[in-house]
Amino acid sequence: MFHGMPHLPSCPVNADVNIPCQRVDISEEIKVLDIFDDKELLKLAIGRQCMEQGKQYKTTRSNKGRFEVVCLVKNCSRMVRARGIQSTTAFQVTKVVDQHTCCATNLESNHRQSKKKVLDHFIAEVLAGDYNRVYQGNEIVRDINSKFPINISYQQTWCAKQYALLMLRGTKEDSFTKLLVYLHNLVKHNLETVTQIRVVDDDRFEFVFIALGCSVRASIKYCRPTLIYDGGHLKGEFKGTMLLVVTMDGQNQIMTVAYAICKSECTETWSWFLRKLRECIGNLEDLTIISDRAPSIATSNANIFPHAYHGICGIHSYFNISAKFGSSDTMHEYLQNINPERWARAHFPGNQYFLMTSNSAESINSMSQFARKMPILMLIEYFRATMEFSET
Repeated sequence: MFHGMPHLPSCPVNADVNIPCQRVDISEEIKVLDIFDDKELLKLAIGRQCMEQGKQYKTTRSNKGRFEVVCLVKNCSRMVRARGIQSTTAFQVTKVVDQHTCCATNLESNHRQSKKKVLDHFIAEVLAGDYNRVYQGNEIVRDINSKFPINISYQQTWCAKQYALLMLRGTKEDSFTKLLVYLHNLVKHNLETVTQIRVVDDDRFEFVFIALGCSVRASIKYCRPTLIYDGGHLKGEFKGTMLLVVTMDGQNQIMTVAYAICKSECTETWSWFLRKLRECIGNLEDLTIISDRAPSIATSNANIFPHAYHGICGIHSYFNISAKFGSSDTMHEYLQNINPERWARAHFPGNQYFLMTSNSAESINSMSQFARKMPILMLIEYFRATMEFSET
């Protein structure tokens, strides 16, 4: 289901190069003697200024040793010239005519300099602050057109958004590459955190398990002896499933205990996940477990937590029965064939703590619906950051 997890790359070694002047940020005004790391950064700086001024330029010369642009309007004096610094990729600005002598004020569609690498900086500022934000193309067009005296198209914003997401999140393959290092640091800086990756023979990713130490300690010491199971589908390029276990404290506050990412929900994946969970929390006395009626969960739970009281989610049961029987008289017979100890609170042998559904786990899944579209590393980090925020 998952493509191969790449090997960790070696750290690049960059040779030190003596540059005669300090580099500048692309958001600053371009001045003579400014130095940019390469021609692309110089183009970005010029493109940003063109957007702010509502002007456009055209390139008159571009090679390894020289770069020159002028205003798109004929006979306008606005121009920027730069030369390449020998033995480097850097370019130094040698001439700037900052004033436009043209009088063009009309907004033309598809602004030439509003390319994805220029718009990326503005879109990334919005997306970086809120991972759950669904920034639609029409919203971006409206925001950019209101912020700058330019007119851009929907296609330009769509390309820029995809590029901004790539710069913020990286590629899906890069995310798998960095997973081992991330988990190492997660364990190193979070006391008693447990993680494990399982791969198949050809080094293809299969499972990853994460249980933050703070969550495990809190669930044992301060929460009810209850576990609620659920699974959710990943929505990114690499399809899969996220397995989730949550618990609740005396004030019905929900806390994630552990989670895993795997290829699908089956007896093998649930057994592996619950076995790792038991290694973290041990065999709790009078443990109550709530889940849906998935056979894979029932089988795995019976093998891993044989002494726990296992109840089934009333909401799942209601919808399953309604879809199967409607108002049929055979519904009563069907319910009797299901052990009443699992679905009726009056017959439940343990303490169910008034938990009749797995809605608490469903709530966490709903909260993470946008995170499940992200690369695997950002999905794992989302849950870590959520727990860190909860503690504060």
